[in-house]
Amino acid sequence: MAFPRGVIECSNDRDADLVKLAKLATDAGVATVVVGLPLSLDGTLGPAAEAAQVDTRALRRILAADRVRVVSFDERFTTVSATAALAEGGKRGAAARRVVDAASATVLLQAWIDRR
Repeated sequence: MAFPRGVIECSNDRDADLVKLAKLATDAGVATVVVGLPLSLDGTLGPAAEAAQVDTRALRRILAADRVRVVSFDERFTTVSATAALAEGGKRGAAARRVVDAASATVLLQAWIDRR
């Protein structure tokens, strides 16, 4: 079962952010890192998905020595699903906005787990 571990604040240094993420993954002893792939609604790769693929490849290179697998997974509708789930749990507005990224990541990871 997927559960949120928190949100990593991004800086203006993408490489440093990826190294920080890799360290968190290795420190936690994970076997696989799942990266969201923001496909367009029609399933095609747009600019955001292409940027995510660049980050996925970079993270894969960083984690190769630690034998941590890095995969991408379709993240369409994760924010919509997470927002709906938060609303059902009574979180709306500002309270939901504070945790929607963690909730969206949880939805993404659970979908990946379920697909396997």
